[in-house]
Amino acid sequence: MASLYEAATNRLLRDIEGNGVVPFRLLPEEQLARRYGVSRATIRKSLQHLDRCGIVRISGHNKTVIRQPRPDDFFAADETESSPREKIEDCLVDWLCRAREEGRTHLTEAELAREVGCSRSIIREELARISYYGLAVKEPHRGWRVTEFTSDTLMQIFEVREMFELYAVRKVLMLPDDSAIWREFEYLEDKLRRISRRDLASLARAVALDKAFHDALLHVCGNPYMILFHNMSHLLIDYNLRRKGVVHKRRKRILIGLDDHLKIIKLLRERKEQAALAAMQEHFGHARALILEDA
Repeated sequence: MASLYEAATNRLLRDIEGNGVVPFRLLPEEQLARRYGVSRATIRKSLQHLDRCGIVRISGHNKTVIRQPRPDDFFAADETESSPREKIEDCLVDWLCRAREEGRTHLTEAELAREVGCSRSIIREELARISYYGLAVKEPHRGWRVTEFTSDTLMQIFEVREMFELYAVRKVLMLPDDSAIWREFEYLEDKLRRISRRDLASLARAVALDKAFHDALLHVCGNPYMILFHNMSHLLIDYNLRRKGVVHKRRKRILIGLDDHLKIIKLLRERKEQAALAAMQEHFGHARALILEDA
């Protein structure tokens, strides 16, 4: 299992690779730590490692990328391992889903902190962040109100995601054969092929691999706004899929996504641009059709 430090280092390396231009100056440690959901101590350790590898030059507060990463610079980490922030976020979404199903309209930071097992300040920060996504609204003297959103919202999200990911496909196909992305795709393809289509516990791993695939694809673009939107949209879609009446369709959704991802990865590795773009459009078409089924 990947350590937090290794996972953060791999994400930083993917972002450096996606930038495509050397040299360039990295964001301050505090911003990098926030971006990857780790402590400043962890991101500092990652930067020191990249300094020793000759990828980053550290001079006081300035961290400058001086060469592009090579495949052997990456840790053999498990791409499905979540960061602490992602784990807290998942607990919060699970709690919001249960509150919704139980008909509860309001919740407090104190009860959430007890449920998740962390401090109220962390819960407050995470709730404030996901409130931008429309999942919860702070109300004076009443705590946080659980909100709903419509299928129209999800359709709008898919429109933007499709534009971003078609762009990412083109960016990926411009990368040389020794780029680390091809090793990631090979790893993901192998993991997806090993998943049992009959065992629900095994199929659950495909959900984590789904996000890992889209994460890897979008990181190539080196655009933090794309990553921010991707994380937000993944959260909203996951929240929607946990609704009563939708959960029983989970196996069907996973199997469709599994086949779509295998097809897209195969076409990318074969460098068939038009076919890969068409497969990506088909993938989003399937997602939209499933959303409409639930409307």
